Amino acid sequence: MTSVNVTAGETINEGKLLATLNGQPVISIFGAFPLYRDLKLSDEGPDAKLVNDFLGRTGYLVGNDLAPKVTEWTITAMKNFLRDQGFPISSSGTWAIPSTYFVVLPSASTIISDPPTSGVAATDEFFKAGYGGTGLSCTGRDGKIPAAIASGQEITVASFGPGKQAKLELRDGPTSTAASQLPSTSGSSTSQGSPPASGGAGQKVAWAALPGGVKVPVGKVEGTVVLKGTENAELVVPSSALWTKGTSLVVTRANADGTQTNVEVAVVFSANGNNAVRPTVKGQLKLGDKVIVARAS
Repeated sequence: MTSVNVTAGETINEGKLLATLNGQPVISIFGAFPLYRDLKLSDEGPDAKLVNDFLGRTGYLVGNDLAPKVTEWTITAMKNFLRDQGFPISSSGTWAIPSTYFVVLPSASTIISDPPTSGVAATDEFFKAGYGGTGLSCTGRDGKIPAAIASGQEITVASFGPGKQAKLELRDGPTSTAASQLPSTSGSSTSQGSPPASGGAGQKVAWAALPGGVKVPVGKVEGTVVLKGTENAELVVPSSALWTKGTSLVVTRANADGTQTNVEVAVVFSANGNNAVRPTVKGQLKLGDKVIVARAS
């Protein structure tokens, strides 16, 4: 690879110069399948229409030229497009549109991995892209979606920032993230996608659209999904603040004057090392009170 022109978190639109490979361009194009052959004059098929549609969307072809056939207008339009990208085609004879010049993406996407530096092999993974909006494709630690996960639940991730959550949506597979590879430089076929790690046909994918103002995390991040909550707001203390006195659960409140008060509580809910508690005597524990936390010796 001669150069890489994309970065993690960048949005990839159609016609973007992604990289140069052995001095040749690698450009994004939208479609439903990879280009599987070099296209020459008079070639017909869905791949010819894909290229013509691309040239139409980018303003290089118009009207009746958007047919499922490579015409002289197609060849001229592609040469003009490549010239404007800094890759003039000097051939005066028969010229075919190289399939290796394009990486086909289903739609605009966001890069959610660190692209490699120059010098990697063409068969190496180039980047992972997230489609269908800016968000996260979520699984459990074992790569599967836990049975308790459902649409509408909220997930929190540390990098979101305080008070920001994303809603989960269960979608039909395949997964909304896929690995993109650089086109092969040999033969007539290209390799532009690898099988998804999870969320194949018939399976579900948990998708979380990012809250406003939140950047796309790079790589894997860990989040917490709220499966069940209390009906009303509750006081919360860490498990290390609870201790037993006889048959009662107690927290020790640290008072402003330096004294301490033991407060009997009932635990109404526990999750992730935190506990929603209610004082046995109303008013003995309130929002903002400091409690003593046990330390491991």
